[in-house]
Amino acid sequence: MGVGNRFARPQAGVNSASSPNSQPAAALDLSFVGASALDGRITFTRASTATYFDKTGTMQTAASGAPRFDYDPVALLGRGLLMEESRANVCAQSVPPTSWGLTGATLTSSLTAPDGTSNARLLTEDTSTGNHQASPPNAMVTSTQYAISVFAKAGARRYLVATGLGLGGSGLTPAWDLIAGTDITTGSAGGFTHGIIPVGNGWFRCWFVFTITNAILSWVIANTAGLNISYTGDGASGLWLWGTQCEAGAFVTSYISTGGSTVTRAAEVATMPTSGWYNASAGTLQAEWQVNQASVTGTQEGIVRIDDTTDNNRVAMYVNVSGNIAGIGISGGVSEFNNFLNTGGAALTFPAYGKSVITYGATWHSAYNGGLGQVGGGALAPGAPTRMLIGLDNVNGTAWQLDGWLRRIRYWNSILTDAQLRQVTS
Repeated sequence: MGVGNRFARPQAGVNSASSPNSQPAAALDLSFVGASALDGRITFTRASTATYFDKTGTMQTAASGAPRFDYDPVALLGRGLLMEESRANVCAQSVPPTSWGLTGATLTSSLTAPDGTSNARLLTEDTSTGNHQASPPNAMVTSTQYAISVFAKAGARRYLVATGLGLGGSGLTPAWDLIAGTDITTGSAGGFTHGIIPVGNGWFRCWFVFTITNAILSWVIANTAGLNISYTGDGASGLWLWGTQCEAGAFVTSYISTGGSTVTRAAEVATMPTSGWYNASAGTLQAEWQVNQASVTGTQEGIVRIDDTTDNNRVAMYVNVSGNIAGIGISGGVSEFNNFLNTGGAALTFPAYGKSVITYGATWHSAYNGGLGQVGGGALAPGAPTRMLIGLDNVNGTAWQLDGWLRRIRYWNSILTDAQLRQVTS
């Protein structure tokens, strides 16, 4: 993506507001935080079920074709409309039965899992000397990058380690402290990332991303902070496991439950016609969103886009592979704006929460989180778009989901002043 080196400067008012800081009424205002349904003009599709957290912090399953208004399971605050790409969980038994491959351990008992069911399992060490571990069956393919995760909770043991997959040969030990809620992984390598996400009630989602060289995954108990995994067990101590996920990709996505075979969550698409609110000659488009990662090579995370179903007339905002918030404007196939929306184009720090805005028409200006961004050299609006893509971009016929949360979209059918751009993104 090309970037310019010109920055927005204070300008005379473009709209008819009586004060340079006052805002005209938005022609469109869509809020997704805490919502229970989409605006009736929006068409939403997803050809599968999908999971999300409700306002009590309990994981729920949305029916096929139903949008997900997600909540933070710890803070219990709304995060907005969750929009994700398609992913498949190739761990055939995500909820541990007693038939996982076991070494020096048993899977017994039950405990309330993050989804409110009582099917979490206690991985209990036996009295043998050696590793105490469970190995879930999976259909992972070697030389492929996977995002691997499990929901775990401390029992009498607090340290969880992942082994296998070629991790040891690369000097990598994914590990987590389930009392402190910390990632205590050791080792580093290109493309190897890892973390821990609290999900409430003492549960954590422990995850790592790695290009595997074999497909044997084990969740192993460690009995010391030094991550000692070979020891004589006491026959009683252990930790809780639930919801293993092995998905090809560079980051984790929402949980996909399996019960004996691979399950795929379909991609989400949300669109809205522009009739009744869009101004073909000039306007201002603003979005509020949250993402946890940059896009991967060859893709971008679409925030919002208005187009005529082609790439020749469009205005869009997205997060790119370098972790920048960027915008593009095309009119009749000619670029009018192709720049970063944040001053200097610095990469975002993830997880990133943003308010971004772009104007089109006689002037193409932008802003991000209260700071003016770069400007475009064009002066033409993007033709006569007929639809808005929500939490989505689509370039050359390929859909790119936000893979995050869309909190709000606003649109004004006039060009806001620079002072107003600062205000609506602060």
